Amino acid sequence: MKIEAVTQPNAGPLPWCLGTVVILGALLTAAGAIIALVHPAMLVSPDAQINGAVHVYAGYLAARNLAMSSLLVTLLIIGARRALGNPMVLVGLIQILDTCMDVAQGRRSVMTVPTATATRKGGNSSMSGGWRIP
Repeated sequence: MKIEAVTQPNAGPLPWCLGTVVILGALLTAAGAIIALVHPAMLVSPDAQINGAVHVYAGYLAARNLAMSSLLVTLLIIGARRALGNPMVLVGLIQILDTCMDVAQGRRSVMTVPTATATRKGGNSSMSGGWRIP
C-alpha cells in the first residue's frame, strides 16, 4: 500500500541497507520496551529498590518505545522514504543517549552488541563521513 502524499512517486524500491537499519532500530527500540515491561530492574542501578515509581516510568518508557518502533515499521512498509529520516535520527539519538546513560550509571549489562553496532557507521569505528544510502 503506497500513499502518494507520503511516498515519492517513481523513487524505486528502498535500498536493502536502509531497510536493515530501520528494522534494527525498530528491534532495539522494541527490546527496550519489552525490558521495561518484563524486567524493570534492568532500568535502574543494581543497588536501587524497585517500587511503584519505577514501574510507572517503565510504563512510560515502554509506551514511547513501542510507538517509535511501530512508526518505523509502518513507514518502512508503506515505503515512505522521506518520512523515515527524522524518526531514524530520533531513534539513533535515543540509542546513543541510552548507551551513554547506561555507561555513566554503571548498567553495562543492559548494553548489547547490537546497540553498540547500531550507533556506529556500518560496524566501522569511525563516525566521520556520516550515513550514505545508495
